[in-house]
Amino acid sequence: MKTITCSNRIYYSELSSEEANALHQDIQLYHAMMHTAYHLLCLKSQGIPFPFENSLEKEMKRRFHTNDYFPLSAIQEAKQHLSNDFANHENQKKALKAQCKAIEKKIKEVEINILKIDRQLKELFRKTKQGKQTEADYLLEVQQLRPERKRYKNRRSHLIYGLNRRKQKLEALQRKMKFTCFGGKKLARARTTVYAGQHETWLKAYQSARNRTMMIQGRRQGKFSNNLFQYHIEEGVLIYRCSSEKREIPLKIEFHQYKEELERAVRLPHNTPGKAVAYVLEDHGAYFIIKAIVEMEEKAKSEDTEQGVIGIDINVNHIAVSETDGCGNCVLLKTVKMPLDGKNRKQRKH
Repeated sequence: MKTITCSNRIYYSELSSEEANALHQDIQLYHAMMHTAYHLLCLKSQGIPFPFENSLEKEMKRRFHTNDYFPLSAIQEAKQHLSNDFANHENQKKALKAQCKAIEKKIKEVEINILKIDRQLKELFRKTKQGKQTEADYLLEVQQLRPERKRYKNRRSHLIYGLNRRKQKLEALQRKMKFTCFGGKKLARARTTVYAGQHETWLKAYQSARNRTMMIQGRRQGKFSNNLFQYHIEEGVLIYRCSSEKREIPLKIEFHQYKEELERAVRLPHNTPGKAVAYVLEDHGAYFIIKAIVEMEEKAKSEDTEQGVIGIDINVNHIAVSETDGCGNCVLLKTVKMPLDGKNRKQRKH
């Protein structure tokens, strides 16, 4: 199981202008590679081969003139986005099919009720034709059956409308898959509404939303569990290695919850499972924070029976509880009645 520990805020004003510019350039470089890789992977998923002979990693390295660590992390994130797109696509189709099936079932139930009312009305019409209709029959027809039939017909119309809408969405999903819109669809569409006539303002907000995070994958080989981030635990300093000019930026940092797990992972020996630590640099405008993604160490389950043992037996209509002391002697027997008649599945499970 993986967990995330977050650092304190690091303000750009606390860094020199060269260091702040280097960080901004690296984030933009990372997202340029990630968006390019995502576009090429989307084309490949549709049967269009890469327009180059080398591997995708080598092509990203050649295009953007950087080391191996940035392309590998950017491509990995692009693959994850594409994998999530396919998973969301299948989940949406399954959800729509399930909704269509449920609505069709409801339509059948409504139609059965309409048929029942029609049979009753037909019987009342027959009695009227024979001159046997009573006042109670008349009131039943006017005050109950006909209004109820009208409600059922309206209900059926709404259900059919909802069914057709879902079938249209399902057909659209089967024709074309929706891919990730980096920066968000809401902000992308706001160009012509909220930001109408304010292209520079919109472009700044859109680029800020698109280029907000940078995630560098962990590596269990080496001392610091990562290729670009070196966490010196004793000094409380995280050194970031920039992509250009071989610049190193020391960041005075303090991690909060689960920092013990991070320190444990960094201190693990070389090439040990669970040593890799991925770092996410998240830009918030005036400041940024760094998140460390660590694989938590599984805690062994306690099997201490020195104080005794409690046993629970779940039966059809009751729960039996027993308790023994440290020597195995029974000290408690108890039965908790649990009538499940008339309960639904969630109530029984609870």
